[in-house]
Amino acid sequence: GDLCKTCPTPLLSLGCPVLDRCLGGGVPTRQLTELVGESTVAKTTLCLQLLLTVQAPVERGGLGGSALYLHTEGPPPLARLRALLHFRSHTSHPAAPEEDSGSFDNIFVEKVFEDTDELLACLVRARELLCGAQAEALLKPVRLLVIDSVSNLFRDVDSTVSSETTLKSKTLYKIARLLKEYAYVYDIAVVLTNHVVDRVDNGAPKDLHQQTHKDHLMTSGRSVVPSLGLLW
Repeated sequence: GDLCKTCPTPLLSLGCPVLDRCLGGGVPTRQLTELVGESTVAKTTLCLQLLLTVQAPVERGGLGGSALYLHTEGPPPLARLRALLHFRSHTSHPAAPEEDSGSFDNIFVEKVFEDTDELLACLVRARELLCGAQAEALLKPVRLLVIDSVSNLFRDVDSTVSSETTLKSKTLYKIARLLKEYAYVYDIAVVLTNHVVDRVDNGAPKDLHQQTHKDHLMTSGRSVVPSLGLLW
């Protein structure tokens, strides 16, 4: 454990030097990375890009692994992923290995989903994939887990019903705890997408959630905060 803590954290490239610089070199393993923004700002596209870049060797910005993609909003964007793979394969350097472009064989996609309990159950099952119990199905070990999006399944929570809010809060806590465990124990990158909501400031003292984000999030001229608030 102590040796692992002293090792440099591997970084997964987004496939764009500018974005990599914004993240200090890329998406780190052993941590959770949250992509926050309004709909249509390309959060899913970034996730799809990561599903492909993770397959490249470490020396070329990848992690030499496969990816698990859990999609919660409508049909999984397989056509977009296929188009992105086609584009990468036709724009990469002629001398670059084929694995640099990525392959569908190294991407596991699961559509989640009716509710948060189903997402939690899916993550529990994912342990077998991460620990290699299903090694015969893997061309490469799983090094990336993506949930797109983590907030979608919580949209219908009625905040006026305290029992429902409490139950959902407990489930979300279990999900967060499990994701942190997976990231650290299996040395993988965990990426989550999240929506935003308008920040309401009526002059009252800021709650803990708003203090955490320090009013730095602006979009379309509006002050916003990530969805889920104190639940997350």
